[in-house]
Amino acid sequence: MTTLLPTQFLALLLSASVSMAEGLHTRIEEPRAFGHMVGDTVERHIAITASRPLALNAESLPKAGRLGYALELRRVNVASEPVDGGTRYRLDLRYQIFVAPTEAKTLDLPAFVLSFDGGARPEELRIDFAPVTVAPLTPPGQSPRRGLGVLRPDIAAPLVDASAVVCRLAAYGGLAFLLLAYVAYVYLGPWLLAKRRRPFTHAYRNLRRLRAARAEENFPAAMKHLHRAFNDTAGGTVFRDSVDNFLADHPRFAPLRAEITCFFDQSRQTFFAADKQVSAQDLCVLTELCRTCRDIERGAA
Repeated sequence: MTTLLPTQFLALLLSASVSMAEGLHTRIEEPRAFGHMVGDTVERHIAITASRPLALNAESLPKAGRLGYALELRRVNVASEPVDGGTRYRLDLRYQIFVAPTEAKTLDLPAFVLSFDGGARPEELRIDFAPVTVAPLTPPGQSPRRGLGVLRPDIAAPLVDASAVVCRLAAYGGLAFLLLAYVAYVYLGPWLLAKRRRPFTHAYRNLRRLRAARAEENFPAAMKHLHRAFNDTAGGTVFRDSVDNFLADHPRFAPLRAEITCFFDQSRQTFFAADKQVSAQDLCVLTELCRTCRDIERGAA
């Protein structure tokens, strides 16, 4: 039994590989293996010289299309030209990257096998895979500088010229205010005017300010306030003799006929009689009459 030395065994392997590749000579231009990003295209250029009578089987060429989630074979171009003793084929493959990793990732351009017919038996040529490295669009650790961190500052809202809208809204608001003012005047105006024209209400306010302790001094003023209230209510001067006419025109005061008549009698004595003595009770009675007339005027009595 013959034992092969290591050098003899290596020479035997080299001779076998040469015999296997006999008739096919390959030269491959691979793309650079780094510096790629999503969307980039990479190309492999393969030059194969096949001795006669070998011919490339077009069915063994890789088919264009998606290759998983990261790569797509976009284009396959084949050109051939005769050379001494055979044919030279040039195979151009263009791939596009469709993955955007968060950190550097190595992809393999897939391997494939080409078939050559025409010889005593079909020959196959394996084109091995080619690695390419895809880098992320942004580095894993963002810069702490303003605008480069994970959180971006808010974009200011665009300014819109709203002057026309503001003017239109102001016009609508002015028109609405005028309409509301008119409605208020129609429905609330008479009530407010009547409230302002309540003579006995004003007279009662003035009488309440007068002090009962100074009845002799304040009583004539109280009489004048109450006279003014009767005159304003009647729309003219009311005397003792015209009390009946006043009550006929304003029948709501008719239940106070006796008190009103007594008031006018007392008024005549106060202003025209000599040495009229007035007490605090007289001022209280006068104030109570004015209060009762105020309630009738309001409709509360």
